[in-house]
This record gives sequence, structure tokens and C-alpha cells, in this order.
Amino acid sequence: MPRLSGLFLAALFISLLACEEEGIYFKEHLTINEAGWEYEDLKNFNFSIADTSSHFDLVLDLTHGTDYAFENTYVIVHTSFPSGKTISDKISLELATGTGAWLGKCSSKECTISLLLQERVKFPELGEYQIAFEQFNRTESIKALKNLSFKIYKSSI
Repeated sequence: MPRLSGLFLAALFISLLACEEEGIYFKEHLTINEAGWEYEDLKNFNFSIADTSSHFDLVLDLTHGTDYAFENTYVIVHTSFPSGKTISDKISLELATGTGAWLGKCSSKECTISLLLQERVKFPELGEYQIAFEQFNRTESIKALKNLSFKIYKSSI
């Protein structure tokens, strides 16, 4: 009987992993230098769009140490289109509540938060896109940010 329950748990774990990745169109993970994220160190994500009729959800997972000194971090998001056009937006990535409690899933040393950047967006052009995240805090180098994962999901709605 213990062997059967072990097989059941393994099957359950595999199915949970498959559900988490369901609908994913693109996913890439980039590590931030341990010395700090510098202004000039853009985090670039390149992907191809082959369908301009579908809707997508854009998600950024950010992992930071619990010793991160701020409740948020500012970034400029640069989107480059296949035609060469580029648009840029300044956004604040909220990492903590107003009382200082970290948002997301946390351990004693780090937290990971999933941030919905855009919901049900349509890409207007076929081809290669680049989305770049530029650190835009008041400090030239911010420490305790560990990594960024950028994900594109096919919208389920």
C-alpha cells in the first residue's frame, strides 16, 4: 500500500506542475548580478509573435531578498516591435504592503511575487518583439533583487 500512495503523490505532483504551465506562450528567466542591478543593465526578453488575433497576459515574477531596502522598485519597460517602433512606460512594482509586509511567496531569506503587467493584450504585428526592463530607482545600483522571470500566457478569457 505505501508504494501505491507514493505513486499517487508523484502523479499528483506532475499534474500540478503541468497545470501551472498550462497556456504558457513564452517564459524566460534572467538572474540579476549579486553586486546589484545597475541603471545600464537592461534585462531583455526576446520572443516571436505568430498570431495577432489572440489575447495574452503578460506576467513578471520578481524574486528579492527579505533584506531588500524598499517597498517597491521602479522600472522602465521598453517594448520594441518588429517594425522598429519602441514604446516605453515607467511603472512601480509593488513588493510590500503599506505596512511593510512582503507580498508574494516568502521564505526566511527571499520572496517571489508574480505581477500582472498587462491583461488581454493583443500584439499588433507579426514577428520578433523585445521587452526590456530598465532599473529606474533613485539609487544607481539596487541590491537584494535576485532574478526576473517574464511570462506570456494565452489569455483564457
